[in-house]
Amino acid sequence: MLPDWIHTTPYTGNNQIEPLRGGKPFFDAVETCIRLAKEELHVQVYIFQTDETGTWVLGLLKDAVRRGVKVYLLADAFGSANLSRKTIRNIRASGIRFRFFGRFFSRNLSIGRRLHHKIIVADGKRFLLGGMNIADRYNDLPGQPAWLDFGVQVDGPLAWQARNRCQRLWEKKGWRRVKVQRVQALPQFARLAVNDWLRGKSEITTGLRRAIRRAEHTIDIAAAYFIPTRRLMAVLRNAARRGVRIRILLGRSSDVLLAQRATRYLYNWMLSNGIEIFEWTPTVMHAKIVAVDGAWASVGSCNLNFLSLFESVELNLEIADTSFAQNLTTVFDEVLARECEQVTDQVYASHTRWTQRAADWLAYAILWLLAHIFFFLDRKKGRPKGDPGL
Repeated sequence: MLPDWIHTTPYTGNNQIEPLRGGKPFFDAVETCIRLAKEELHVQVYIFQTDETGTWVLGLLKDAVRRGVKVYLLADAFGSANLSRKTIRNIRASGIRFRFFGRFFSRNLSIGRRLHHKIIVADGKRFLLGGMNIADRYNDLPGQPAWLDFGVQVDGPLAWQARNRCQRLWEKKGWRRVKVQRVQALPQFARLAVNDWLRGKSEITTGLRRAIRRAEHTIDIAAAYFIPTRRLMAVLRNAARRGVRIRILLGRSSDVLLAQRATRYLYNWMLSNGIEIFEWTPTVMHAKIVAVDGAWASVGSCNLNFLSLFESVELNLEIADTSFAQNLTTVFDEVLARECEQVTDQVYASHTRWTQRAADWLAYAILWLLAHIFFFLDRKKGRPKGDPGL
């Protein structure tokens, strides 16, 4: 049964939502989604590499063009900077409509405002959303298992909303308010939540805070680059003090060493507040999911750090459905039991030297300073006023 607080939030019903784990399951869904498209495809990603996986996806998109499908490919100028001019000419020559988001010499550029969401929409009927970019490291290849990540496949009315959001971003138009019904106690209700704080949108941040504040039993979080703001830390601490069991899945290794060090600086804070820490060991952990009380979940591209909450363009799916949330919790339990190690007070104390703690503090201080510099520059440009709770 859904908790009362969910009924105060507008959701869209009659959707079929399937959780996807990164790697082969996700890219199988990518292939199916692209092949099913008959009229229009929107592909918007942070990273699009021309490695084995990227070349394969480009081949699928070119096949779609030959079938008469209009294909729009929007890639972030920083995340996909590896795309050469020759490659871009080839993409456009094939009939794919391509452009970069946030070119470095464009007008009104905000350095931190990157296109960080990852979404594929087919005909406004189906879409894939998650943390997976188009590159080998997100796929399962021989001798190269995928990074841990999660996403969703959605069929139903929400797909048309996703299509419209992608179209407006492609056309460089502002966000528009979407009118939707309020939730009823029926399965597969969900809503698309956008973060684009520099354009006045903080739906993901607001939804996460609301869910954590209302949590009664459990909060499960898988968080790459976990460096929460002080406001989010306070919300988590208060939930733990209410007796809510909080489990956070982090990565033993990372592709961003500075962020990993900064996250480890927070281990002592988490443990002292009764928050359970688990580390994923096989590969890099890249997931971004939150599940609350087995009734509500948020899955998508948004990391719990300053860049995702207050700089980048992010897109998450919030699902108000007990069967989906419980299924996600089951997957979470299996990952923790089979492929993770718990970091207890004793483990942390015995494996962390003072030099490591000093390095962790320095990393956290550097990122804290950078966040304030970004915020100062944004304020100089007249971006949204108010305290983001850094």
